Amino acid sequence: MTDRTMECIVRVAETRSIARAAQSLYITPSALSRLIQNQERELGVRLFDRAGKSFLPTQAGEAYVRWGKQMLHMQASMEEELRRISRGNEGKIRLGFPMVLSSVVTEEIIPVFRKQYPHVELVLAESATASLERQLEEYQLDFAIITAERFLDSMIYEPLLEEQIVLAVPAGHPLLEKGQKREGMDYPYIDIREFGDETFIVLYPDQSLRRYSEKVFKTYDISPYVPIQVHTVDTSLRCVKNGLGVTITYDRPVLGEHYRGKIVPVCFEEHTGRWPMCLVRHRDHELTRSMEALRRVCEEVLQKR
Repeated sequence: MTDRTMECIVRVAETRSIARAAQSLYITPSALSRLIQNQERELGVRLFDRAGKSFLPTQAGEAYVRWGKQMLHMQASMEEELRRISRGNEGKIRLGFPMVLSSVVTEEIIPVFRKQYPHVELVLAESATASLERQLEEYQLDFAIITAERFLDSMIYEPLLEEQIVLAVPAGHPLLEKGQKREGMDYPYIDIREFGDETFIVLYPDQSLRRYSEKVFKTYDISPYVPIQVHTVDTSLRCVKNGLGVTITYDRPVLGEHYRGKIVPVCFEEHTGRWPMCLVRHRDHELTRSMEALRRVCEEVLQKR
């Protein structure tokens, strides 16, 4: 049974006439009669009784028409919704980001986007990089904002800005007096070995900053005390802010309003590491117009920071 067959039979029932229905459907009466006969044979029921020139629905015909109208209405509604989604006027976008970007996303990115697409549903996911990568791989997210240490072949990465790797130190820490200005460095330089006896806050082992931190410890032959492991950069910075230790992290979160003046970023290697913050999506994921708009807003907001 095709949508066209259903439409034709419903039209015959509404007009009670093969001729009038055929005229409105732009087919010949004989073709319409054959279509009805074929449908009756396929279903094994008679759909119409003929009374003179009138075609009156049988009980089976009335049931067919009742369900046919509902199905045609549902088909039309589905097609219209798909058209709206393809135009980007409606639909759903699932955006993932690290917790340290919560205020930027909710206060700067989302308000701008909502003015352009007020009817698009937004699902926001705050999580660590490793979790965001898994969700992208499993098609649970449309986009994610990630500071990338590695680049997966299955993903498309659009760089937004660069993050510098720094040591986050509580303001007022006595070792900050050893900070030196060095050419090409945005922050004071202190050799990481000076902090060898300090308490370090680290992320869980599956996260990129944890892997980087362990590489630094090995390279500079230090074995710091590590009593606290946390899930997110934001939590690690909260620990630093409250004087619980120091942590290797990205510079931009340290410069945010929550930590400005309470945490000091320090360069700790001769060659400062820089990682790109990217807008990431799966290669198989097709962009709608609204997704493309959200991508542009993310770029505009984050590149201004």
